[in-house]
Amino acid sequence: MNTLFETKRLAAYPAKVEEIEKIQALEKNPDYHAFIHYESKETHEEQIQDPKVDLLSYKDREGKFMGFSLTVYQGTNAELRRFAVSPRGQGYGEEALIATIDYFFQKEGVHRMWLDVYGENQRGIQLYRKLGLRQEGFFREFELGEDGQFRDQYIFAITRPEWMDRRKS
Repeated sequence: MNTLFETKRLAAYPAKVEEIEKIQALEKNPDYHAFIHYESKETHEEQIQDPKVDLLSYKDREGKFMGFSLTVYQGTNAELRRFAVSPRGQGYGEEALIATIDYFFQKEGVHRMWLDVYGENQRGIQLYRKLGLRQEGFFREFELGEDGQFRDQYIFAITRPEWMDRRKS
């Protein structure tokens, strides 16, 4: 396993084709499905091969799959498109996200990390604010949800200097 970074309880590494079913199961999980889109096996295979994409898997110390993230690099920006860690409510998500953002900013040329989040994902919004990401945008009734209701979307971001300043304190 090519470990990219570790935390107290988790390790992150490039996702493997054999893990796509686990990633898809988390995408379909009722706790996450409303907030992240389901991708086909072929799309995930392309993401694994794309040099401008990091599809990461997270495992606990016993080797159990705990979640994944999908990041797309666009010039000096890193867009966190998907992030899901399970189980919820035990601090794994916060632990993984802090380490993942650290990892982004260690990459050469990455100055800004951003993400979008649906308005009903209050757990995510609270975490992003807690970690110092700033709300940079708001799109009212941006997307039609599966339930037929329009969904609001927020944009959050943080720059390398802002993140490093927060990590020092």
